[in-house]
Order: sequence, then C-alpha cells, then structure tokens
Amino acid sequence: MRNSRTNKPKETSKQKKERKREFLENKKNVVSVVLPTLTVIFALITLFIYLKVHPNALNFMASEKPL
Repeated sequence: MRNSRTNKPKETSKQKKERKREFLENKKNVVSVVLPTLTVIFALITLFIYLKVHPNALNFMASEKPL
C-alpha cells in the first residue's frame, strides 16, 4: 500500500553511485562558482553603500589644492 502513490522503479547500485557522484560534483561547484560570485556581489553592494554614505570619497584628489 505504501508504494501505490509513487510507482518509481527501484534504483540500481550503479544508478545510486552515479547519483552520489553527481551530488559531489554539484557540491564542488558551489564552492568554486557560487561562493566567489556571492562574494563579489556582496563587495559591490558594500562599495555602493559606502560611496552613497560618503560622497566625497571619490573626490579626495580633486579637492586638494596644488602647491
């Protein structure tokens, strides 16, 4: 009775190994692709907020008087 809702065939050991291998590859992709991307996005947002709060941060060279 329990299996009446899902009529999935049983997973073979070869399919199970392949599924585990794919899971490990996806886990590696998270570390090598997603985390650096999120870091760059976070840095850009932080820089944008900093420049909005401190508007003179970009003009520090232009405001100096020549000797």
